Amino acid sequence: MKPAEYTVSEMRDLLDKMSGMYNIARVVNPMEARVLEIGDDGRVGMSDKCYKVWGADQRCTNCSSTTACISGCHREKKEHYQDNVFNIHSNPVKLIMDNGASYEAVVELINITSDSEAEAPEEENDRAAENVGGAAARYYAYHDNLTKLLDIDAFYEFAREKLLDTPDTEWTMVVSDITDFRMINNLFGIGRGNEILIKAAELISELTERAGGLSARIRDDRFAMLIPGDSFSREDLDDIARVMTEYGSNGVYKLRFRFGVYSIGDTVIPVSVMIDRAKTALATVKSDAREAVAYYDDEMLRREIFEHRVISRFESMLNEGRFRMYLQPLTDENGKPFGAEALVRCIREDGTIVPPADFIGTLEDAGLIHELDSYVWEQAVRQLSLWKGTEREDLIISVNMSGRDFFSMDVFEVLTGLLDRYGVSRDKLRLEITETALIDDMDEVNDVILRLRDEGFYIEIDDFGKGYSSLSMLRNIPADMLKLDMGFLHESEDDVRCRIIVGAVIKMARDIDMDVLVEGVETERQLRTLAGMGCRCFQGYYFSKPLPVEEFEKRY
Repeated sequence: MKPAEYTVSEMRDLLDKMSGMYNIARVVNPMEARVLEIGDDGRVGMSDKCYKVWGADQRCTNCSSTTACISGCHREKKEHYQDNVFNIHSNPVKLIMDNGASYEAVVELINITSDSEAEAPEEENDRAAENVGGAAARYYAYHDNLTKLLDIDAFYEFAREKLLDTPDTEWTMVVSDITDFRMINNLFGIGRGNEILIKAAELISELTERAGGLSARIRDDRFAMLIPGDSFSREDLDDIARVMTEYGSNGVYKLRFRFGVYSIGDTVIPVSVMIDRAKTALATVKSDAREAVAYYDDEMLRREIFEHRVISRFESMLNEGRFRMYLQPLTDENGKPFGAEALVRCIREDGTIVPPADFIGTLEDAGLIHELDSYVWEQAVRQLSLWKGTEREDLIISVNMSGRDFFSMDVFEVLTGLLDRYGVSRDKLRLEITETALIDDMDEVNDVILRLRDEGFYIEIDDFGKGYSSLSMLRNIPADMLKLDMGFLHESEDDVRCRIIVGAVIKMARDIDMDVLVEGVETERQLRTLAGMGCRCFQGYYFSKPLPVEEFEKRY
């Protein structure tokens, strides 16, 4: 269940309404344990620590609002303080800011009764026992055991205190990680991995203490730093990256330390969002690049806002037809089509087209890709049914399948049900699955593919050569076609060597009774070269870009 969404003004109206029904109605950021204040002018600010109202001196270990925020579900609990019982209803929400950005919060609706009026709880919530006592115990409650840096919850809380205490200071959020850190544990053992994490923590702690900031280990090999803007230096980060590379590299593995940087423009947004924006920048640092630092910019913010809109309005966008099927021809070497691949485009309100790279990954991360895939499958099957009895009835349509589809729905039942409903034969709908999806869980996916193939479906392995292809996969997966990615040729500097490899792949596929299609063909020279190697099926901009269905039908 998705949390309800509220604009700032809507949230203010809700709190005003609920204040007449509850003793306390407030919206909180549970990650930072702070009450959000909404002013008359619609501005949002951070107020007191939420747990102070019932006499706690640190965040509650059994916080119902934190649980509600993480789970996305309503939670309830009781707090006892000074002969009163606080009956708390925690309701997760998403707060939409005026610029379109959003973040998660919780509306707390609290009624207060006296102990004598309330029923005795099954388990007394002993505030003194719950809170951590003693300096040593408190230290360990706030710090990561291995690196001795702050843990993520303490970082949220103490970072907010820094921001509130220094309203005139500009701050910078930095998030770092180690590329392919799991390789260190796998190659050299967990002990060596821990040594590297401790070394990184020492360097990071030294930097933030010198600058008057904070540092934390937020997860695994990922660290966060809050640094005053006037003390932030790109050179400091480069120095840490250089020292860590020297410390952690050897002849087998080269360690790369990288950083994402977000210059905090609005201190009201949650610290968790600041970290996410630094992580967004971090993700743009390529693993093989020389540059170790990337900065969050306005384009990333625009993409973040767009991604939120896609996720929050996904169902309505499907119903409004904002996701549309496009068809890219599959042809022989003379350009005569034998079918098309169904691709999806997102159409904005102004009619401009959003490329799939800008929303497919977002829907995968949000667990929605199977809904989009099944929607496109139905559009393709419907189109095949419309072509029956026309000059296009011999054409096939190829559809994409995500590895996540196999774990989110009964793929076999969905596909066979669609074809039966529209009266389309199995061989008209070809199924493309990427080699990476096959590798993720080959046994389970292979079982479904075997059933589909036995049912009469034509199976294609998509993007072959784009990832880490496995010959054992070709041996075990009962596929009918290999789709070879032309990018394999584009990215090679050794043209002769690459041609030999591509020619060998084409011959090998034919020898094991698999068809071969090369996608991404852009020039006549590429076409002639591939045809000379024995390839007979092609796809790419040399023949046609993906087309709206109506335009595809006019052209073919």
